[in-house]
Amino acid sequence: MVKTIAPVNIALIKYWGKTSTDPVRPSTPSISLTLKEFYTVTEVAFSKGFTFTLNDENGSPSVLEKTRGFVRLFQKSGELNLAISSTNHVPTAAGLASSASGFAALGLALHHFYQTPSEDLIQMTAKGSGSAVRSLPGGAVMWHTDGTITPVDFGLENYQMAVVMIDTREKKQSSREAMKHVQSTKEYTAFIARNHQRADAMVNAMGRDDFDVIGRLMEESTLDMHSLGAFSRPPFMFLKSETMTLWQDLVTARHKGLNAYATADAGPNLKILFPKTENEHVKTFLKNYPWPVVFTEFTREGARLWQP
Repeated sequence: MVKTIAPVNIALIKYWGKTSTDPVRPSTPSISLTLKEFYTVTEVAFSKGFTFTLNDENGSPSVLEKTRGFVRLFQKSGELNLAISSTNHVPTAAGLASSASGFAALGLALHHFYQTPSEDLIQMTAKGSGSAVRSLPGGAVMWHTDGTITPVDFGLENYQMAVVMIDTREKKQSSREAMKHVQSTKEYTAFIARNHQRADAMVNAMGRDDFDVIGRLMEESTLDMHSLGAFSRPPFMFLKSETMTLWQDLVTARHKGLNAYATADAGPNLKILFPKTENEHVKTFLKNYPWPVVFTEFTREGARLWQP
């Protein structure tokens, strides 16, 4: 039996689409930070037949098929006699990066279970979820278009994130489907070019701890990514009116002195990044809104074997 834990990561510069699926290569560099309070725990053990449970419930036929296909990357042939049990300590499929922590935990567990080469782990994990590879090393990292991952110099210990749970229900369209959809738009090429430039600028800003530039680049990358849905046919939008209202209120508060910026993944939930010195001010800003909020620090720990 192998048991692992892997954290969620939140991208400041967004990953949104692939240039290749075998091997997996992202269309644009992405830069992320690893959250401490959101994670997945996964256990893999020998069994008669193949089973997969998520949060103590049997996986749906589609989830079971996808999981089985992922396991086949590690066990190429023969009958699958495996029991997989995962628990998400984060809402599932709600735009809170549960697939990142989920596939990072599962990929690492299967790697140890089957004793696969360490150099193959990133590429194999990426086939389950591209963003999951950023959860493997943890900390502040950059996933490059050649498939490699490198650390980014950044003072994680000086910052926090408030995760605002506007709607944690499972979204109707998956991130993978949305990525494929937007790649057919003419605007996608321009987004990729802009995101490359932002990634370079973000590395520089993080290295010199220029939070205003970090926040601006993060918001630009986020809104640029989400705007692609409007150019698709048919159009779609992950953000809700409540998301945008809160975001606009944050911008207004920032003009009045609040030092905080927002991002959102493929879902309606808003993440607010701020220096720890702004903690009480952010709490005061959010106290009049009806949604649950989780304040989390960042961690340099990535996916790892479970230590009770």
